[in-house]
Amino acid sequence: MKTKILSLMLIVSSIFLFSCKEDDNFTDGKLKKTNLTLNVGESSQLEYTGMDCTFQSANPLIASVTDDGTVTGVHVGKTNIRANWSSCEVEVKSKSNFYVDPIINGFDLYTNNLTSYFSSQVSYSKNGKLSYILNADPFELNKSLKDKFNIYDANVNDPSDASKTINVNFYTELSPEKDKEVKDASIKSVLRYVYMYNKNSKKIEAIGLVTDYSNADFLYDYLCDRYMIVSDSETDKKEFKSIDDNLFIQTDFIDERGRDENYNYTTFVEKAFAIAMIVPNGADKETLITELKNGIIESYLRKSYTVTLLTSENGIASAKNIKGKELTEGKMIQYGKVILSATANPDYKFAGWGVEKDGKVSVTSYQRIDTVTIVDNIRYIPLFEKPFNIKVSATEGGTANISSATESNKETLNVTKYDEIIFKAEPVEGYQFKNWTDADGNEISKSATYKATFTEEVEYIANFEVAKYNITVKLEGEGIIAGEIVEGETNTPMEFAESTLKGVVKYGQEVKVKATENETSDYIFAGWQCGKKIVSTEKNYSFTATQDSVFTALFQKKQFKVTVEAGEGGTVTPTTKNVEVGSLLKIEAKPKKGYKFDKWVSKEGELISTENPYEPTITEESYFKALFSKMNYDVTVSVKGEGEISAFVVEDAVESAIQIGETTPITYGKTIKLKVTNINESSLFVGWQLGDKIVSKDIEFITTVSENSVYTALFEKKAYYIKVSASEGGEIVGNDHPRVEYGNTLTLTANAKVGYVLVNWTANGNVITDADNNIITSTTFTTEPIYQNINYQANFEKIKYEVKVEAGEGGTVTPATNEDNKLMITAGEQTTIQATPNEGYKFVNWTVGGVEVSTSNPYTTAPIDKEKTYQANFEKI
Repeated sequence: MKTKILSLMLIVSSIFLFSCKEDDNFTDGKLKKTNLTLNVGESSQLEYTGMDCTFQSANPLIASVTDDGTVTGVHVGKTNIRANWSSCEVEVKSKSNFYVDPIINGFDLYTNNLTSYFSSQVSYSKNGKLSYILNADPFELNKSLKDKFNIYDANVNDPSDASKTINVNFYTELSPEKDKEVKDASIKSVLRYVYMYNKNSKKIEAIGLVTDYSNADFLYDYLCDRYMIVSDSETDKKEFKSIDDNLFIQTDFIDERGRDENYNYTTFVEKAFAIAMIVPNGADKETLITELKNGIIESYLRKSYTVTLLTSENGIASAKNIKGKELTEGKMIQYGKVILSATANPDYKFAGWGVEKDGKVSVTSYQRIDTVTIVDNIRYIPLFEKPFNIKVSATEGGTANISSATESNKETLNVTKYDEIIFKAEPVEGYQFKNWTDADGNEISKSATYKATFTEEVEYIANFEVAKYNITVKLEGEGIIAGEIVEGETNTPMEFAESTLKGVVKYGQEVKVKATENETSDYIFAGWQCGKKIVSTEKNYSFTATQDSVFTALFQKKQFKVTVEAGEGGTVTPTTKNVEVGSLLKIEAKPKKGYKFDKWVSKEGELISTENPYEPTITEESYFKALFSKMNYDVTVSVKGEGEISAFVVEDAVESAIQIGETTPITYGKTIKLKVTNINESSLFVGWQLGDKIVSKDIEFITTVSENSVYTALFEKKAYYIKVSASEGGEIVGNDHPRVEYGNTLTLTANAKVGYVLVNWTANGNVITDADNNIITSTTFTTEPIYQNINYQANFEKIKYEVKVEAGEGGTVTPATNEDNKLMITAGEQTTIQATPNEGYKFVNWTVGGVEVSTSNPYTTAPIDKEKTYQANFEKI
């Protein structure tokens, strides 16, 4: 009786509580990882312990997830990946980080209309700490920008001495030629500003960032890791936006195109600096970016250098700015341009602009009027000298000329002692340069091009002679070679030594060579080779000498054609090849999957060999064919769990049974059919398992044989998920969510807390009774056999005490209690009682056990903590 009542009750309640099939209900599956860290672009697969689940990313812009749980980092940030009710926090980091984000704390940002922060180029600090301070003496900006920019310096560790701190300023102290470690560190400053912008985006309207251009690629990688690409052109101008669509970021570079009319006296090394400009998305980006860029250029230029000119009695010189104004005080803006101009007195010549260093004067420019860029304090010396002539001439067979810094390819130059003269001799075809001599025949140099300076007039002569060439004839292989040089009607044999012919030949002379095959050799003549080119295949060959040359008579072994073919089920290497006579040729057969190699046969089908690979010696034209046959594979079909199956080999619609549990050899490519014929009531069919993988969940599964295989039909006992809970005032002992197999029972235990008592147990909300229809109030009980998912709950309530209210002689009480009318009060609660005297009586007091507790009427009791009897007492008036 007990079993039937409980089962019926559970079935009814399950209709309301569960809407899914028995095998799809509750799951205790969960993700094995609750935290995962990835770099941008990196992937990792999450494992789930349950049967089925759906993966979902809370923010796919930060991390995406596929149906099989593969998580890929997209942008820097944190998000959650959920699998049903289980969750894993994923943190995506930058693959391009030099440091841990963020590293700036307590950095005050100031804003006044438009605020622009310029990154300082800083040295590397191993502990990752930087301190930033507001520059006490900011750069002087033009009026329109004066109040709109704050400039910052950086206090950093000295790279040569970590115990020291130095202050560096990007605009005045460092350059791309400085220490590489310092150069690389400049990008870090830019990225710190990017972070600060994100942190304080509500306070700032725009930011301009500058870094060494050598770090531009790293800057792009950093931005790609954190932001979404809007425009990724092949130029340096790229655009990004933040994941929340609030920020717009543009990168560009400062060069000649970065100037406008206010800065037309400036110049920058092309692509000297990469620049990132960040503004709130949706703002007037073009206006803000233009103003930022102008501000960066303006501030970068604010340093002056001194330009000094020495005077000379042999000429006059001046230095003017780009607008033609004389630099009377010698001052010039950083990277400004200066126009130098010099005019020599009569009988003198301008020799160049000199700069003195270490007591020596070196010429930096030979232009009389020259525009130079000023990058440091400098003193120019205008050089004026009396000129003299340098002349050149050439003998038959070539030409000669001279050049200076200002004139090129002349036969006569008017020069000074500061001019470096370049002498150059060019022979015509058939001649070669011999040497330079002076007018008296003294040899000056054997180099066709050389440099020299002079203090007086000279004339040099370039001498040439008919060209002579070295001709070499070599032998490769087995054969005979001969050669002769034609001189008029006489032929001179070439010298022969160690299989090589040699001779010296004048330009235009004819040379004849001859190659002869050895009749007893396997070698044949293949041609004459010069360099990498075959110039003739004739055995007798003649040519005219025009340069040093090496000719090779090529003799090669005779070759035979070898054909290699493959039958069905495989491939061969090689297929067709020409092979030298007497050589070994390695041929190899490679069977396809499901096939094995059998043998090599001739064109007539006769057996040649069963070796593989096979190396025959080639003495004639040959043919080899590789034959293959299909393999048999061992197939086993078995059952695990309670269920019945059948298996067949299917060929031409005919089914041949496979013995279950035994190994059967089956030919590659044949079809087998596996079928579940019966499932026990208490079991579920899981699927067909091959190795450790479920290959099908279908009742009938058809596949082909391609390897040794063991197929197992998996059956599992039906299992149900049990949730056990307790109401207020109690707690469950043991597992809160056990999983119970079909028909098994479960022992449950619940303990009451102090002041509470167990009232009953419910299953899916219905009170559980025993076989005699009594409510189960035991703290430990064993369930009936379980055939579905169930929610068990132990219900508790506070302890109640019986309170009696009685009246003494002379009155009545409310409420009145007796054996049939009990007053039950919850522990800790109060109740109100009242006494009514009869006519001729009056109320005196309330007593408990003869002890007065109150004279109030009505009377609200103290909190009840045990059974009590209250008596109202009366007396006659």
